[in-house]
Amino acid sequence: MLEREIGIGETTYLPNGFTIDVVYEDPSVQQRDTVHVGKVARYEAEHVVVGESLGVRAKRLEIISEEEGQAELSEPNVIAAATHIGDGDAHDRLVVMSLGMEPSAAAVLANKEKVRLQDEINEVAKEAAIRRELNGDQIRGAMKDGREGRKVRLTLFDGQGRKKDEIKGRTKETVMVPDNWYELPPVNPQGQEWVN
Repeated sequence: MLEREIGIGETTYLPNGFTIDVVYEDPSVQQRDTVHVGKVARYEAEHVVVGESLGVRAKRLEIISEEEGQAELSEPNVIAAATHIGDGDAHDRLVVMSLGMEPSAAAVLANKEKVRLQDEINEVAKEAAIRRELNGDQIRGAMKDGREGRKVRLTLFDGQGRKKDEIKGRTKETVMVPDNWYELPPVNPQGQEWVN
């Protein structure tokens, strides 16, 4: 039986002489797979992702240093501010209280959102670690990658390396290869289809 799933960055050789390449549509996104995400990038990503999920627009996220960052939302949000109450963040505790909510209650709600939004938080944190500063559109783009998967391109090549077909889509891990690509007639070494 032929393998029908292919990992991103892999080339698959088909018995009919064709090859399939799977790559990220935007090659810079691949950096997210290897970047080290520091505590500040994750911390600020949690604030903006939770805020976005609750309908408050993220405006900016900045990593100033390994110890300091900033997240800016279009308006204050008590749950987004509470994402780190349990970590002893005095500033966030004051923001939550100024918005009229008891910090421990807000933290419970924030923690539920953080668990639900892990994929989005991870992608935003990785992008923040790479770029150091993100605008609202970049934050929302990374969130979409976390929710729906990153944009990829599958390309089918004949035995001579000529592009025969291409499919674009989103995926988080692997892609499914269309059955009809496996059913193409074989090619001989000169790139001609075999005649039976």
